Amino acid sequence: MHIHKWLRKCVAAVLAFILLGFLVYPTPSAQACSCGEQSATKRLEKTEAVFQGVVTDIRQNGEDEEVIFAVTKTWKGDKLPERRTLSAPGSCHYRFERGVEYVVFASGYQAEDGSTSLRVYNCWGTAPVSEAHGDIAELDYGLPLNIRHLLPIPEQRYAWYLSLFDAISDICQQPAK
Repeated sequence: MHIHKWLRKCVAAVLAFILLGFLVYPTPSAQACSCGEQSATKRLEKTEAVFQGVVTDIRQNGEDEEVIFAVTKTWKGDKLPERRTLSAPGSCHYRFERGVEYVVFASGYQAEDGSTSLRVYNCWGTAPVSEAHGDIAELDYGLPLNIRHLLPIPEQRYAWYLSLFDAISDICQQPAK
């Protein structure tokens, strides 16, 4: 009978742990824009320009957002000291921040008036340099690397979760016979 009490306590703790995880851990927001996983090399092939640069200005240009970059590195496209891209409104719109350095994957776009520009969308892999180390290594060396899986989990961010897991482990230790 002692084992049944322990089992109920353990199951209750595990269920509480799972429920708390769903309540506290943020869930990704739904987007109409769905992205498939592709390597940086594949995205490089599909886009017209790939570069690294710091956002120097963001302006409204009609419905679009015009983003101006000071380019620090170019993998594909014209090697210019400054690039301008348009980011279309909607769920696939990429939101840039002034002063942040990005790896940008952009495609050519021809407007109704015949003018051409570069466009950036969420699914094309544009990301802050701080989150794009794997893409940068792949673009530089041609190897499909995903450094994020090699880095340790930032324990401070998950400290509450690890503490809760330790508490459940203590509760679920099998009682001494």
